Amino acid sequence: METKTLLNTLSSQLQALVEASLGTKLPPSATATAIKLKLNPSELFALKHPESPGFIVKEGFLGRQNALAVRNALNELAQRQTFNEAKVGAGGKLHSDRAMRGDKILWIQTPRDLDHSTGDKSTSFGAILHLQRQVESLVYGLKKVSSELDLRNVVSTQLAMFPGNGARFVKHFDTYSNVQRDECSVIRDGLVRLITCVYYLNDQWEPEHGGHLRIHLKESKLLPACQWDVPPKLDTLMVFRSLDVEHEVLPMYCERKALTICKIRVRWVDYRQAAGPCVARAQAQKLWQGEEFYLQIDSHMRFRLGWDCFLINELGKCVVSKPILTTYPLGYTLPSQIPVDCRPTLLCASAFDELGMLRQTSKMLTKALTEPLPSLFWAAGFAFSSSKMIAEVPYDEELRFLFFWGRIVDGCATLDFRELETEETKQCRDASAQYVKHLLRVNWTSNKEECKGKYAKLGSERSFDSYQKHIGIDFATGDIEWRAEWGNLDPIQFDLKPNTEKPLTPV
Repeated sequence: METKTLLNTLSSQLQALVEASLGTKLPPSATATAIKLKLNPSELFALKHPESPGFIVKEGFLGRQNALAVRNALNELAQRQTFNEAKVGAGGKLHSDRAMRGDKILWIQTPRDLDHSTGDKSTSFGAILHLQRQVESLVYGLKKVSSELDLRNVVSTQLAMFPGNGARFVKHFDTYSNVQRDECSVIRDGLVRLITCVYYLNDQWEPEHGGHLRIHLKESKLLPACQWDVPPKLDTLMVFRSLDVEHEVLPMYCERKALTICKIRVRWVDYRQAAGPCVARAQAQKLWQGEEFYLQIDSHMRFRLGWDCFLINELGKCVVSKPILTTYPLGYTLPSQIPVDCRPTLLCASAFDELGMLRQTSKMLTKALTEPLPSLFWAAGFAFSSSKMIAEVPYDEELRFLFFWGRIVDGCATLDFRELETEETKQCRDASAQYVKHLLRVNWTSNKEECKGKYAKLGSERSFDSYQKHIGIDFATGDIEWRAEWGNLDPIQFDLKPNTEKPLTPV
């Protein structure tokens, strides 16, 4: 189905007037069917919040074929038009300094500039115009939710080429608050650049080529100053705040091409294909690309400032060989009911439900701790560990609809209502439940041969009997030892006031 745009809705007469005013043809209709690019909530937060790093990185922005088309257009433009040496400084102090900035640039204010630069009105450089539209569409989403940024509908594009002889661009901000006019930051009419978008066109880039864009993250109360290097690979788009994100281009030893106008990997799934959290987490684990750590967390969790450094530091304090940080934190209600309590919670056994599945609860301790506390149990809603866990204990993609065992136990709602329930989902859910009961030696009814070899098996680090003894649970009889109900601690170590326990589903 074609995606309607404002240009699509214009009559042919109005389109002709628009083309006349621009001095170029409007883009082909194929662009109207392109997927609309948007910033997701995490990206919007990273660009909008003053305490955030202030930048995001989007790989595979246009797709390889479109990216190569932009690259070819830039190469053609470079053959027809003279690129000028970039300058540094501001106002009357604007000057060239190859040691500080070694690239050559060409500015484009409007689509007409492309035709004027080539002297050929039949050449529209549609690939570059398509890139500009997609970037503008992306930034428009930021404008809608960030009125305080005062973003205007004024865009200027700089085409830049680094010759590959060790050329660089030293550490700088794209806009200085006390600067009124310079080559980079002021477009026209005194408007100052607020958001910078850099799109890379370097095909077959290798690390030894250099040219990374290095972001210098500012020091905060919880984080030391640090750096983040972005490889200038083909079809990579970087978006950052111009005023407060300090950055530099590291020396380049191979020709580097970019258009200046986080790393997140996403797998999009139609809601009608959803099959429960076990399947979703198995799919998420397939996105792993060698990162050192693995965080699994519910989507509604809040993140404290410096959360990543905090978790890595806490993980390093654990004395066991394969530690996992896990618990279920205090609840909150936006916008105002947000707890400020920093005391930890510990997972404890609660009871077996009517399906024979163990329920857990999290209980708050009376005081804060200086190091992680051993836990008998594990919560899927928050778990941080080495990424080796993905290979050693992966999620089983065959356990479909496992989430639907659970009930919400606060009495407000249950998960027994399933508007999209089908016979297939019911069979999948029952099969998953029966298999897990088999693993836990709980009374089950399915044919054992039916499940044999179909699913993953229990690990070999310890026997199931020793595991049950360790946590104080007998899954077959439903017996729960006293120590399991208190996480292997003395009850006096917990804050027993009401509303300090958080019930959990069995998943």
